[in-house]
Amino acid sequence: MARKEGIPSRIESVSGGRVFHYERKGAPDQQFGFDSKGSSVDFDKQWREGFQKIARDVTGAMSQIESAKTWADLRTAVQAALPKLRDCASQLENAEKLPGAAPKMKQKTTFGELQVTGLKRACDVEMRKQRSRLPAIDWQIKLEATAARAREAERTINANRQPGPAKPLTYAIGRAVGSFEECVEAAEALEGQPGASETLLVPGPERPGTRKGLITACTQAKSVANTVLEAARADLELQTFIEKAKGDERAVAKRDGLPTQVESIGTGRVFVYRKGGKEKRIAFDAAGRRVSLSSLRASGGEARAK
Repeated sequence: MARKEGIPSRIESVSGGRVFHYERKGAPDQQFGFDSKGSSVDFDKQWREGFQKIARDVTGAMSQIESAKTWADLRTAVQAALPKLRDCASQLENAEKLPGAAPKMKQKTTFGELQVTGLKRACDVEMRKQRSRLPAIDWQIKLEATAARAREAERTINANRQPGPAKPLTYAIGRAVGSFEECVEAAEALEGQPGASETLLVPGPERPGTRKGLITACTQAKSVANTVLEAARADLELQTFIEKAKGDERAVAKRDGLPTQVESIGTGRVFVYRKGGKEKRIAFDAAGRRVSLSSLRASGGEARAK
């Protein structure tokens, strides 16, 4: 460049390089930019493109926040936007002093059509705003996760109200009871945490509710689930008893249910049923055939309770 234009009138050191100024009488002043390695560079174009890229990055990041459909998506979008907003504010801090700067140039952004100083200020304000939202977003994510687990437990209970294999039924309902217990404890633990909101509604087991409403709903659902679980456990105990029984013992157990007590007499045994102040005894021999109680006693041995 110097060979072509001659010795510059003055040389200006700028960030990232320097500028040769040629000031001639009767002719417009000319400027030529060079980077730190001496390569030619258009500082005006570089500045404009840099400003436009920052505006695009910030606008794109903010559009992700605005389009988030869940609290988890919102948290991801906010975390992704914070570095963009921080870079915007820091990179534009001294942008007006950079070579090729056009301070009055306006750029369309998510915050409106702004000059460099306006965009810097908007990014700085938005960065603080979005950072301050994170505790509330995290709290809401935890509450929603707690409510989602309770809803899943409610579906499990509703799906297992009909008779079925006792063992898997008991296991499924037991997990639901545990989920309701965890719902209560997790919701209680959220009280007073950063970002807590006692007015936020989340879908509960039966209807939308606040944190306190979720605790109440899960407590009530746990009580119902425990009732269903006790019935399932009783069915499992009866089924297990029937599987181990022999001959007529199985038919009696299926009809009359699980004995209150089982007594061993000699080589046989007696099912004892007590209900409503009344007692019924049914005797069986060693093969499980039903026999009279007197004949079993006559076969020898004292009654031994199991």
